[in-house]
Amino acid sequence: MLGTFLAWMGAIVTGGRAARGGDTAIRSLATPAVLGGLGVGLGLGLAGILFMPIAAGAGFALTLVVFALVVLARKG
Repeated sequence: MLGTFLAWMGAIVTGGRAARGGDTAIRSLATPAVLGGLGVGLGLGLAGILFMPIAAGAGFALTLVVFALVVLARKG
């Protein structure tokens, strides 16, 4: 279920960027999501709040959700 959710969020972000005429190359789409997920994951994991694999997944999902909300807010 997490994989489907992340693919759906990624599609929203990609579609929003394409609608604005932005760069839809994989590198430009993946870099902010991976860095955001890594930052949140390391923060939660090293703080001892969550185990590191769970923190990394949560960080990546949270970052994509924030990006998708920004894209959806711009359409409205």
